[in-house]
Amino acid sequence: MALVFFKTNRHKKFNYKPVYYNESKEELKEIQKKASSADDEKLEMMRSKMRKRWQQHRKVKSPKYTTAKIAFILFLLFAIVYYLLR
Repeated sequence: MALVFFKTNRHKKFNYKPVYYNESKEELKEIQKKASSADDEKLEMMRSKMRKRWQQHRKVKSPKYTTAKIAFILFLLFAIVYYLLR
């Protein structure tokens, strides 16, 4: 059981809703929505082009470098095993 010397009141809640209407602000929001929908289409087209380019680049580059990497890793593994068993 706690002793309370001072009682703290709870904060009051207000349900304030502003009624102000700004017509120019609403028009600006509509214009921005229209522009963003057009921008979304352009953005999606750019993304698809980038995906295609990355896939083409990945296909061209991969065979040559993977063979060299595998050969280098195998060489390192054999060198480490030889050093440890020697």
